[in-house]
This record gives sequence, structure tokens and C-alpha cells, in this order.
Amino acid sequence: MGRRGISDKRLRKDMSEVEDAHAAKMKEYNDKLDTLGKRNSYSKTNPDATFMRMKAFREGRKNVTR
Repeated sequence: MGRRGISDKRLRKDMSEVEDAHAAKMKEYNDKLDTLGKRNSYSKTNPDATFMRMKAFREGRKNVTR
């Protein structure tokens, strides 16, 4: 870079500090992505559970009586 640019050593030091500061969050994020897999969503309390929707809810009728 130019005379006033950031040196490689300084940039590596700054990147190292950022990686150290956010390592826990990145691990948590990667764990969640692994749990998600190819699905669109998952339950936090039971990752194996699937969500079921009733037909009446999809059609906008919430109070269906028979």
C-alpha cells in the first residue's frame, strides 16, 4: 500500500484480535448451521422436531368449528 496505508503486520494483528474476540460466537453460529442442515428451520428446544401447520391456518381461517 501507499506510505499512509496499513502495514500487513498491523492488519494481521487486528484480524487476530477480532478472531479471538468473536471465536465463541462463531463456534455457536457454526453449531447452529450444522444442526440446521438442509432444513429451513428447527426448534431450539427439540432440534429433531418438525413443525406441522393446519390447513385452516394456511387459508386464513383461524376459528374453525365443526
